[in-house]
Amino acid sequence: MTGLGTTMRLTMHLTPSLSRPQLGRGNGRSRCSTLHPLYCTKDEAQNAWAGLGEHASPPASTSSQQGSAPSPLELLRTTQEPIARARLLQQLDGVVAWRAASTAYRPTEIETLLSTQLGVGQDAVMQLALGKPELVLNCTVDQAQASIKHLKAANIDVQDIWFIVSKRPVLLTFEVTLQRWLDFLSVYGLSPSNLQNFLISAPVELFHSVTLFQAGQVVQFLRSLGMRNEFLAQRVLSVWPEVLARDVDSLRPVIQLMMQLGIEVADVNLIVCSWPEILLTKEADLNEWCAYLKGIGCTSSALRELVMQCPHLLGFSAQEVFGSRVQCLVERLGVRDPGDLPGMLAITTRWLSSPGGVQSQVDVLLSAGFSVQEARDIVIKAPGTLAEKDFDLQRKLQWITGDLGLTLQDIIECPAVMAMSFMQVVGPRHAFLIKQGKPGKLQLQNLVQPTDDVDWCSAVGVSAIDYARYRAHFEEEYTQGLTQSAAQEFQDELRKLGIYEGSD
Repeated sequence: MTGLGTTMRLTMHLTPSLSRPQLGRGNGRSRCSTLHPLYCTKDEAQNAWAGLGEHASPPASTSSQQGSAPSPLELLRTTQEPIARARLLQQLDGVVAWRAASTAYRPTEIETLLSTQLGVGQDAVMQLALGKPELVLNCTVDQAQASIKHLKAANIDVQDIWFIVSKRPVLLTFEVTLQRWLDFLSVYGLSPSNLQNFLISAPVELFHSVTLFQAGQVVQFLRSLGMRNEFLAQRVLSVWPEVLARDVDSLRPVIQLMMQLGIEVADVNLIVCSWPEILLTKEADLNEWCAYLKGIGCTSSALRELVMQCPHLLGFSAQEVFGSRVQCLVERLGVRDPGDLPGMLAITTRWLSSPGGVQSQVDVLLSAGFSVQEARDIVIKAPGTLAEKDFDLQRKLQWITGDLGLTLQDIIECPAVMAMSFMQVVGPRHAFLIKQGKPGKLQLQNLVQPTDDVDWCSAVGVSAIDYARYRAHFEEEYTQGLTQSAAQEFQDELRKLGIYEGSD
């Protein structure tokens, strides 16, 4: 027994794992039980129990246990008051006391039912009862039996039923409404896994405060947008079931906003399927979001573009999401003239929604040798520069000033090149012109205008079909080169640390 310490805190064992439990079969203790790693004989338990003094009574034999006083471990499953639970835990502090209490533990009828119906080891059920007293306090055997029957009828596997019960034992008390909800959801084709997700994530209020008529109204509203049952099942009902608790009128403001911005119904359907949580946005938050963006210069078309790019940001505080980007441009580059931000937003809104903010992009421009005024001019004329990844900007600058032998002044005269993707636009166009023997077309301006590939091919006099093939080949080789370059950089770092074990 040495090495285990002299005490063992019960609190380490009272919170069931949220991952799928390992099921112990049979009436005996599971071999993988986490409740008590050591077991003692019946005589040892009797002797240890006797040493607990006035706090506990010794367990009776198996045949007479019904008449003995409950142990602190048994009292835990019906005690919710924190101080009272702490006192019971003190009585169980120590390996011997714990062994004695767990050996004398008598499962309730509900625990026995769960173990029998779901094939779960008694120790796992005991752990659930101790960690969630509401299982014993609020649920009757008849309720639990009926609820399990309904879940099985919905073709949910017994292991998944145990997972649901271990996460939300309160569902066992909703035997009537549970059956109604399962029948309602089956109409829309929810699979057993979808039903499991629904039962785990749905708010409890949904089962006792929301009628199926109200939920049906919400579903019909979503279907009126063109949403099919499979999308309803996989993207809305099983992921954001709280949408069903909303009144239809509370869902309309988000839809109306997107319609007013000119977003097509098909695109609205796509957005709602991709981000159903935006339906939960409050109208006041939505108005505040729009007011902030309009305040910095967003027109209706710019708002439409932004909503299409990042609908999941609807309802968040616009100041918190976009304010740091605007502040960085104002403080570091002096972008504060009345027409600066509106002009940038009229060109593109990608810099507002791109991951990571704009701090690193500004750092790249300034560290490359551009003055604050020059960097300001670049981002105002080509705000897409701020949406490029910082390492892509660095590679582009190295290619322009190194491989092409151009200067920063050339970039200032054609700032659009910094906002164009090197892999998809600038790089393949430059390489294709060289292959076609057109060195006179290699100026930066000819690489970025027109933006459409077909129009560009027509402007420089090359085949659009040949260029499309070449561009696909260029992107593939460029991606492979990036992978090899990243691997080489990683190996170099390992060599510097002296831990590289590969062959040179």
